[in-house]
Amino acid sequence: MTKTIQRFFESRPESVGQARTFTTEALTGWGLLDRGEDVRLCASELATNARAP
Repeated sequence: MTKTIQRFFESRPESVGQARTFTTEALTGWGLLDRGEDVRLCASELATNARAP
């Protein structure tokens, strides 16, 4: 089973990029890069929508 990791981000524009980086690092660590771009896009969209007013 894959180890679970989490990180919380502040509601600021630069947090979206930080969330993408975190996602890439987690996927790399788990050896799961085959759908990396799709997962990064989802993380980016979720982070963008979460910080919207």
